[in-house]
Amino acid sequence: MFVIQEEKLAAISQLLLQNTGMPVFTINLDGSLRDSYYSYILGHPLFPNREKLFSQLFFESDKYGVPFIRATNDYECYIGIKLQDQERTPYFFVMGPSATLKVTASSIYELLIQYQVPMQLKDTLNGYYVSLPVYSKQRVIHFAQLAYFLIFNDSIDDALVVRLSSWFPLPSSNQMNLELYLLNQRVMDTTHFDYIYEKNTMRLIKEGRHEEIAKSLSFPPPAEEMPTVTKNNKVRNDKNLAITAITIACRAAIEGGLDSKISYSLSEMFIDRIESKPDFPDLFGTIREAYLEYARRVKEALKHNYSPGVLNAQQYIHNHLYQKIELQQLADHVHLNGSYLSRLFKKEVGMTITEYIHREKVHEAKKWLTFSKLSISEIATQLQFHDQSHFIKTFSRIERMTPKQYRIKPE
Repeated sequence: MFVIQEEKLAAISQLLLQNTGMPVFTINLDGSLRDSYYSYILGHPLFPNREKLFSQLFFESDKYGVPFIRATNDYECYIGIKLQDQERTPYFFVMGPSATLKVTASSIYELLIQYQVPMQLKDTLNGYYVSLPVYSKQRVIHFAQLAYFLIFNDSIDDALVVRLSSWFPLPSSNQMNLELYLLNQRVMDTTHFDYIYEKNTMRLIKEGRHEEIAKSLSFPPPAEEMPTVTKNNKVRNDKNLAITAITIACRAAIEGGLDSKISYSLSEMFIDRIESKPDFPDLFGTIREAYLEYARRVKEALKHNYSPGVLNAQQYIHNHLYQKIELQQLADHVHLNGSYLSRLFKKEVGMTITEYIHREKVHEAKKWLTFSKLSISEIATQLQFHDQSHFIKTFSRIERMTPKQYRIKPE
């Protein structure tokens, strides 16, 4: 029953490749290749070779003649069906890889840490995942049903495919948890990672206690205690440290109750800001800002049970403080009617969208007043206030002092 003619399987493989964009392979039980059909495919950057990858995905104990799905991680999966050749030798028909999620800058850094891939291979890793066709999990299940129908000329219930599949990430021989990674960094470079991944600080982020984080990170550590993860390139070293710190804080915030979409979006914003700079003079200040922002967001999430539309609107505002934000573009982003969003926002947040935008912009302006030498007019222009007068009036109403008074006030 499970013996399929080679010519038929070859034709099916070509058909599936042309219509899904997914490579198709037949492999032996040890993962070695029998045949392959693809127009373009990159080597997998997280595994030494495809044979090693396949040997960890497909097993002799798998059932014959039923399709199933296996994942390497949260972003990539394969379809498999166990068959027999004319000599009754078992082998696997394999479709994939395909991506179940579109990778972002934040998710690439998550994978770098998860699999301990050197930071200099970031572009290689990103290139690999960007090259994969992207399909939802449900679509992949439908492709598995299609492959089964073409091979056996019969239908199969999607519930059975789901029951036989595993979406759990595949352990890699290179995979370590963060604790082990940081321990290894200490052994390799005798560095001090405590100020980045200090358990108490992560606990404060999870609990939204940003005032205590501000106190604990009042001063940067001595220069000799700054970690080294990328030798001979201080800018790249400091950027990598900041990205690692932000990624860890992102996870802590999610564990603390912050919506994952908001947390990852915030992470992407910080990482994009870091990578866009040719130099990177303020490692500690960037980490401190990220930790405080995450803790502040967690505190808001714990205090207020906002609806997804309001949460997404707040995140959009935060990510576009340096642009003019119109109600309609905000409503379009969260897929809600503008009038309904305005009423919902006022009801849940206790202030209008305009007032919230002003408060967020003033909060951002305070950082520029404290840490930069930009003039008040330049700060007003950066944050898209109508003019300097409008900025001063708005700032004074919210902070009970003018921007100039705030800048010169004693700490």
